[in-house]
Amino acid sequence: MQIIEPTPLSRQRAYVIGGFEKILVSWGLLTVFVYLVSFIASSALGLGKFRMFYLGSGLVWCLFAYGMTKFSLRLCFPIVIAFLMQLWVFVSTLHSWYVLHRREYLGRPELFILELLIPFFLTAALVYIAPGSRRYILNGFLIVFGLSACVAFFQFLKIPPFLKIADFYTYKSIDNWDGTVGLRAVGLTAYPIALAFQSLIGLAIVGARAVTRAPNRFELMLMFFFSATTIASQARVTYAALFLIWGIFLIFLFKHRPGWALATVFLGVAFLGAGVYFAPNRLGYALQSFSLKDDSSFSHRANVIWARADHLLKEHPHFGIGPDARYFLGSKYVATDEYNEGGVIMESAYRVILLMFGLPGLMFLLLAYGGAVVTSVAVLANARESDERRQMGFVCLSGVMILTVMGYSVNVYDSYVFGPTVFLLAGLAMKTRLEIQAKPRRQPLVEPFASSRPIDRF
Repeated sequence: MQIIEPTPLSRQRAYVIGGFEKILVSWGLLTVFVYLVSFIASSALGLGKFRMFYLGSGLVWCLFAYGMTKFSLRLCFPIVIAFLMQLWVFVSTLHSWYVLHRREYLGRPELFILELLIPFFLTAALVYIAPGSRRYILNGFLIVFGLSACVAFFQFLKIPPFLKIADFYTYKSIDNWDGTVGLRAVGLTAYPIALAFQSLIGLAIVGARAVTRAPNRFELMLMFFFSATTIASQARVTYAALFLIWGIFLIFLFKHRPGWALATVFLGVAFLGAGVYFAPNRLGYALQSFSLKDDSSFSHRANVIWARADHLLKEHPHFGIGPDARYFLGSKYVATDEYNEGGVIMESAYRVILLMFGLPGLMFLLLAYGGAVVTSVAVLANARESDERRQMGFVCLSGVMILTVMGYSVNVYDSYVFGPTVFLLAGLAMKTRLEIQAKPRRQPLVEPFASSRPIDRF
């Protein structure tokens, strides 16, 4: 099914009270653009300034957008659970203040869910007001994350200028990360796992096209490229998400072109084998162990990092110890036996949530993940949805799987990249006004006054 090219934003029918649609749409796209730039900006440029701008701009934009349009607030199940989880965070916070006698303070650990909801409501309203903006934003993600992946590819090849870029972004040597063997490319990020995340999102956006049509050769090459940079990061926990995304993609590819699906599997195995054969030293970190029992990184987390907080989990299983910046932000405090004396880098989203908000907090998190998976699959598998929205179902399903897998050893909610990216994409998956007005049948959606030239790209 071919998709009709979206109408330029300047030619779409006015839908904002007072005729401020152009200003509102431009403002919203500018805010998203700042998000995207911040994802590949060096911390030396002051990421806090980017954060203050896009949070402030996004919040005020939402107030105008929801107040000046006919757009009604629409919620999906995972977002409802996120609101309920934020309420529980407040309950846990009050418990820590008045029962555990901790410092009365409201900061990022106490409000991180609300911070993540701002980008969702931003893009959800933006695509409703200007349906064509969905494709502009997806193209923006591909360009920004593709640029980071290109830099990472040349870093893995040890090309000097790109190695210098790594020095500007991270305080560690990518050729000897934490004293381990191998080169861990970072691209335009501070950590290998951030590069892996960006590459996986790029992979999902390109792979989503197979949901409604057969991808072309260039798109397959682009998927292999994003996969290669994910592997070059040697963020091993993300490899599980990499194979899950490819598995779902191959199911759809086999439906459209069985021969291509078999050839893709063959090429993937061949490329993996070639990488292991020709670059075993540079992939040394990824190849150092094949079991958790013998893995030094896992042993350090389980026996040192997580063990230090186990007694706190046992003492406060219901409400947790409350939001704590030292645990949530990964500050390098020396751990002590008292929750109000010191902290430790938890390196696990699940452990952080469990420690700070107890078992109910973890249950809310898992319920939100499960609801997001069910919602994404429902959109993906519904033949009555528009082609673009079904593709967004694939992207969102991939995003949830990535966060779920990475949460094992990374606090994905502390990052300025992981959570905001997934929530921006989730907002894009909400229905546009054209999709709401369309009859429930399989047909291409045409913008008013749209060009009739079909295209096969985002």
